[in-house]
Amino acid sequence: MPVYKLYYFNVRARAEGIRWLMSLAGAEFEDIRFEEKEWPAKKPEMPLGYVPVLEVDGHKLSESKAIGRYLANKFGFAGKTDWEKALADQYVDVIYDIVAAARAITWAPNEEAKKELTKLLKEVDGPRILGRLEKCLESNKSGYLVGDSLTWADVMVASYLDSNIDRISPEFGELLDNFPKLRAHLDKVRAIPPIAAFIAKRPKTPM
Repeated sequence: MPVYKLYYFNVRARAEGIRWLMSLAGAEFEDIRFEEKEWPAKKPEMPLGYVPVLEVDGHKLSESKAIGRYLANKFGFAGKTDWEKALADQYVDVIYDIVAAARAITWAPNEEAKKELTKLLKEVDGPRILGRLEKCLESNKSGYLVGDSLTWADVMVASYLDSNIDRISPEFGELLDNFPKLRAHLDKVRAIPPIAAFIAKRPKTPM
């Protein structure tokens, strides 16, 4: 059995979908978390100088999407055909628009900029992205984003919504409530037994 180690800060964010995928597959892994003040000492150990990083038998892989795609292919969640795999990639890519917007708010230079970026996300970008995702989910008719079974796209989309809906403000959680099928999809993925078990024991973090 491979020895897996996942390196990331003590938050959900970009590592959470990886944690969910590994839990879903029943793969044991060492969930190595560290605080921001520890990062300068950890950074030189990472291949590209940032995290998350997945270590497999001593070999390290960077980039959350690359890690997710690797695990999806390894554990059978990539999609059943080349077209399904491409669609799954598409949905993983689009959810990063939410991630980028949330990250911009987090790193805003001042409170005025933070308010403007939050307003933009809640009133423009959020409804646009979530609305399109909901239409895609609805048109597929299976309850999943791709094909007739769970793929890593479902896991990554749900995990990023899980990480970000409370991260920004309670109002963003209310925004998601405007898209009931997407909210139901999030709840469905979170309720999958291995993922639910991981969520129940994960550290309590602000995001």
